[in-house]
Amino acid sequence: MSKFTENLDKLLQEKSRTRNQFLKELGLGKNSIVNWNTRDTLPNGNTLVKIADYFKVSIDELIGREFK
Repeated sequence: MSKFTENLDKLLQEKSRTRNQFLKELGLGKNSIVNWNTRDTLPNGNTLVKIADYFKVSIDELIGREFK
């Protein structure tokens, strides 16, 4: 599981939402999360912004980017 999908699942749990509820609320395809995970990819830029806004987090936090 990618760091992004790990973080997404944690945020969904905190917000008491299922993956299906989340995808429907944002108007995303029902296989989006599975595709991001199995292909180890990130959503496009516009979708990342929508997701970050939905959870009220930064994109860096969402994708697990850490600065050292």
